[in-house]
Amino acid sequence: MDVVALIVVMALVAAVAWGVSRPIRGGAQASASADAARVADLLAARDAKYREIRDLELDHQTGKLVDAEFRVQDRALRAEAMEILRELDRYEAESAAPVAATDGADEQPGEGSEPADGADDAEPAAAGQAAGVAAPRDPGA
Repeated sequence: MDVVALIVVMALVAAVAWGVSRPIRGGAQASASADAARVADLLAARDAKYREIRDLELDHQTGKLVDAEFRVQDRALRAEAMEILRELDRYEAESAAPVAATDGADEQPGEGSEPADGADDAEPAAAGQAAGVAAPRDPGA
């Protein structure tokens, strides 16, 4: 019976050692998944910052903010957004692969957000202005 107990204990020790050494054995994979998680966090932060900028502009347009207060908050939000974009660019340069998703959910406001049916929609233009991007113009309009 002592031999069976010894074998069970050795198997448990081996399993724990295998699990603990996984980050060392898969260092590149662990690093890649950590980078992917960081990029996902940055994309979410970028999208949230864009929403904040659009909300601020709406508050200013509706008269909830005076010009001076709007300018102060707008500069601060845009500076934060630029820092996020710089960090995303750094990850993109390090990985040599594009960071932005292609499903359209993580696109910058005003980019590719025109309705497919050609309907006139004011939101993409406002979103582009929030991101500091000129809204695409329809030459037929």
